[in-house]
Amino acid sequence: MRSKAKTGYGVLIWSIIALSGCVTVANLDLSYYPTRESPLMDIKQMNFALAVEDHRNSKQRYQLGDNVISKKDILTILYDAIGKELKFNGHKVVDIKEDSDVVINVHLKKYWIYTKNKMISSDKEIVGILSSNIRIINPRNHSILFSKTINSTTRDNRETITESVYERVLNKALAEFIRCFSRDTGLLRALEDFQLHHVA
Repeated sequence: MRSKAKTGYGVLIWSIIALSGCVTVANLDLSYYPTRESPLMDIKQMNFALAVEDHRNSKQRYQLGDNVISKKDILTILYDAIGKELKFNGHKVVDIKEDSDVVINVHLKKYWIYTKNKMISSDKEIVGILSSNIRIINPRNHSILFSKTINSTTRDNRETITESVYERVLNKALAEFIRCFSRDTGLLRALEDFQLHHVA
């Protein structure tokens, strides 16, 4: 579930970076804001509970790339992004302890950015990746209604890479991930089937 140690998150990140010496750190402001309705709008209103867990490897858990960090806790960013998408499309997000129709369980596997040199120009390619396993769970019997790993990858090419470039690429990866999540036919079918058999 979401990290509760929000106050200590920034301190921990900066402490880890500091151990690597005097380097320039990109400190990013990552967020997602829905701009258009998705097929989730066609699903009858449901109460969703969200649980986001960190399943990244130890190297990636406290950074977004080499000397790239986030101003906010990554699990909170992902929780808020999915929550905003659900609400924008007419649904409700309730606390995990409250009565919900289904639980969306998110296992964050990767949220990372890296650069690589291009062969025929002085530009560098910047690649942002977000990967999470999404499970839809019936909280009454804990059965898994849907499970899939959703991936998003975004790219940009720049000669000079600034903090804003990192931020733009990772925000695009987040937006693309949410777009794939809210339009996944298997996920939508699982919600429709659940409503058909369980929701009055």
